[in-house]
Amino acid sequence: GQPVVDQFGAAVVFTVHGDSTDWTNNYATKFFDVQQRGGWFTKDPPTITTKAGVDPALALLIAHLCTKEFSTAQIKSNFHPRFPYDPLSAVFGFF
Repeated sequence: GQPVVDQFGAAVVFTVHGDSTDWTNNYATKFFDVQQRGGWFTKDPPTITTKAGVDPALALLIAHLCTKEFSTAQIKSNFHPRFPYDPLSAVFGFF
């Protein structure tokens, strides 16, 4: 496939702000702002504020994806590597 480019020829990328150590969502995008009170153990939901001139339904959809589906917390909860208990007994290559 071909990459999507903007009017200046630069590749368009989709990034989700966050940090693996940041349990709260506090950032701004061109479509919406996200604010979440609390710290590591907060149960407060993030507050989404859409920006003027942007389709609010699209902004809320993208905000949901960023704060729930593709959040660092969700990615970490879905990550379940199956490493061997004893690395020396693992099978590598042709052995």
